[in-house]
Amino acid sequence: MCGIAGYFQPNAAPAAVAARLRRMADAQCHRGPDQHGFALFTAAAAHASPDGDFPAAETQPALGGFAHQRLSILDLSDAGRQPMASADGCDWLCFNGEIYNFRELRVELEAAGIRFHSTSDTEVLLHLLRRRGREALPACNGMWAFAWWNQREQTLFLCRDRFGIKPLYYWQEGNRFAFASEIKALLALPDVSSEPYEPAIADYLVHGRVDCFDFTFFKGIRALPPGHCAAISFAGGTPRMTITPWWNLAEAVDAVDTASLSFGEAAERLRGLLTDSIQLRLRSDVPVGTCLSGGLDSSAVVCLAAPHLSAANQNTFSACYRDFAKDESRWIRMVVEATGVRPHTVYPDGAGFRQDVRRLLHHQDQPFTSTSIYAQWKVFELSRRTGVIVTLDGQGADETLAGYDYFFPVYYAQLLKAGRLFAWAGACRSRAARQHTSALREALGTAGGFLNHRTMTRMAGLVSAQYRTDWVAPRLRAAARGLRSPQPLPRGEQLNQRLAEVFTSSGLPALLRYADRNSMAHSVESRMPFMDWRLVTFLLALPASYKLRDGESKAVFREALRGVIPEPVRARQDKIGFETPEADWFRTVLRPDIAEFAESASLGNSPWFDAPRLRDLWRRHAAGSLNASRPLWRAWCLHLWQAGLHQAP
Repeated sequence: MCGIAGYFQPNAAPAAVAARLRRMADAQCHRGPDQHGFALFTAAAAHASPDGDFPAAETQPALGGFAHQRLSILDLSDAGRQPMASADGCDWLCFNGEIYNFRELRVELEAAGIRFHSTSDTEVLLHLLRRRGREALPACNGMWAFAWWNQREQTLFLCRDRFGIKPLYYWQEGNRFAFASEIKALLALPDVSSEPYEPAIADYLVHGRVDCFDFTFFKGIRALPPGHCAAISFAGGTPRMTITPWWNLAEAVDAVDTASLSFGEAAERLRGLLTDSIQLRLRSDVPVGTCLSGGLDSSAVVCLAAPHLSAANQNTFSACYRDFAKDESRWIRMVVEATGVRPHTVYPDGAGFRQDVRRLLHHQDQPFTSTSIYAQWKVFELSRRTGVIVTLDGQGADETLAGYDYFFPVYYAQLLKAGRLFAWAGACRSRAARQHTSALREALGTAGGFLNHRTMTRMAGLVSAQYRTDWVAPRLRAAARGLRSPQPLPRGEQLNQRLAEVFTSSGLPALLRYADRNSMAHSVESRMPFMDWRLVTFLLALPASYKLRDGESKAVFREALRGVIPEPVRARQDKIGFETPEADWFRTVLRPDIAEFAESASLGNSPWFDAPRLRDLWRRHAAGSLNASRPLWRAWCLHLWQAGLHQAP
């Protein structure tokens, strides 16, 4: 796991390019504190340097170069140093991520006569690219963002993994082109503007959505989309970039045949795929631990991983709360007692959040949608402090197995559209019985299932203060209504289409960004077994009735976990995740800060808010007459983000 960066400006002075590369590396040094390295490319040759000084290249105009910050996970020796060059000096790789099946791929390459000088996955990827080019990518199972420079052809190739687990941002202006793992590395360049981009702000304020498109909160900075690659040619002096998909989720899901699988067979196959995914992600030359929230997903990872971990690696990391109704300590204890792992627990509080919020926002680069990610921040901080550098995490299961409550109305709508009235009525009754609510309420909720995800969010604002948007400037509300999911969706059932939408563009991308920045801020690598492409495509292809069954979410997963995790955890019906006592924090320890923001005269000059309505929302929340912590947080977070653009963390 690393931080990568590159800067290209044909015919530039080598010293100027090297200086920019060093600035970019410094901005994201937390991503790789173990080692740094640089490469400079001229028309005549490529040069490597451990510190970014290139005296041998001073007489030649530069084309550009790479900067790499290394977090050593596989092959801790200098043989794994990056940027990594081929033996003939023609190909250079700057790589962030992991190719989990690198051992199997290495065997194939060795059979073809390739000799290796390290035991790293980076060298495996470099040889694969030299032999097969982009055709090598489908063989790789992992998470990555990488840059590949061909010195002979003087072309740059950028690539991001199937689901965008690892980040890659780029900027281009005139004959200058730059890329980096984090936006702050691009902003470290003197030519890159921090001007905000209003469509991103509109989607955030109105829908609570971020990272759904290739645009960012910065007007001139874009993200390379997941499953895409970019070829950049510098012929003629001006970079010419062509972006194309190398993998398509919809096509991959449509190619999976699950029609002949019974419910029990599907559960058995799910368990096998997840177990194999976990075993692949345990490959490491440094300690590995697991994050444990007490929910189904993290409990499954802990219980399935425990038999394959050495005694030294039996560590879990959790966030708990004292005097909070949604604390999950009792579920965590059940998993710890069942597996015998060593638990490590942190207790986030409002005072700590108040102290850390600006540093947290600095590392996230862009606003985030709730304070819940602070719990994750503290868990990774605890992991690093304990000496565990790699963790397994549970992201991705809710978006493929329908783990959120809002998927039930979508399933109801699917049944109703198919004319299955009795099945629809039975599904509503079953869910009501499990949730101890009325069947009529469930039936009325079907209406929301006919709407797309963003429209459903806006409609929810009519009945819940947590989704109100009247405090957002009318111009932004109008802009937000025009946003549509950018990804093609699989064919088939409505629920699976909605799951794919949330997975690709309306939910999960934000969680992936939060996890990457939170983990890398503490120099920890986060691995996600549920994000194995084989498991993802299988789950998105399963019938909706296998996921939502008898009023229960994740039904096929619960069946797969029978006898694997403690039975009370398997039978849980509540959904919490890394939730914080946000509403209480806003009324207590954070009250002075939010009050100062909401009541300030300058709020009326903001182009993004309806100041009187935002003040009213705050006053009613502070008085306890309603809970509006989500919109209040988005408004305050955006304010903090804008104020901190030019400040040190």
